[in-house]
Amino acid sequence: MAETTTTKNEIPAEMKRLVVTSPGKGTSVADCTMEIETLPTPTPASGEVLVKVVAAPINPSDYGSWFYSKPEAYPMSIGKEGCGIVIVADEESSCPVGTKVGFVTDGKQGTFSEYLTLNAKTGVFKMPEDVPIEDCASFMVNPYTALGILDTAQRTCASSKAIIHTAAASQLGQMIVRLAPSKGLEIINIVRREEQKELLEKIGAKHVIVAASVDDHKVWKAELQSKVNELGAVCAFDAIAGDMAGHLMDVLPSKGIVHVYGGLAGPANGLS
Repeated sequence: MAETTTTKNEIPAEMKRLVVTSPGKGTSVADCTMEIETLPTPTPASGEVLVKVVAAPINPSDYGSWFYSKPEAYPMSIGKEGCGIVIVADEESSCPVGTKVGFVTDGKQGTFSEYLTLNAKTGVFKMPEDVPIEDCASFMVNPYTALGILDTAQRTCASSKAIIHTAAASQLGQMIVRLAPSKGLEIINIVRREEQKELLEKIGAKHVIVAASVDDHKVWKAELQSKVNELGAVCAFDAIAGDMAGHLMDVLPSKGIVHVYGGLAGPANGLS
């Protein structure tokens, strides 16, 4: 027996979702082709809820599969997490109709959809009532990554209370800035623009370096070296790669560690 805040006539028979239809050359996300497809709105089975999607983020872990999958994977539904409102649920569900939820998918449904059916116990998670639901889209991947980076820093860089983080104005970077004090860590944040520096400083960042160009590195690299010496940093977490990985190795002390967890500028260069 299900309940809903809307009548059955108000739940459309069809919905739209975004899919990747082709990987193109299969070498870059820029080569992918996408389209909006129309399909029947799913009906929840027993133990499931129907969620109207409000927002869904794009994570770097998403788009690698868009251009690097087997031909039979296309058309590919995309998106791993998001947020929305429960509009159909069993009467005994722990997430009744009207509940604001974050969700993760089972890989069969992409979150870039208007509606999703999800396991009521393992697929949806209640969000705080005092937080706008639009702000809950990145409730899973980035927070766990931020905690993972800080925990890794404590394990592998135990001799230091400071780390370097690149692409630091991202949602992930902002979370790291907010969480770092609870771990007793100082963050040397590297960003590309002055307005990004201002953004991080407003949320409490103490050490922000603007690297406007990775190629023209003399000025900001000297500033970074000074910060590394001042705070005793011995490791870095790099989302950029490319030449940035080599620059980070240059400024860290002997036996310093660079954890490359992204590739915004391509494969890591300048390492020896």
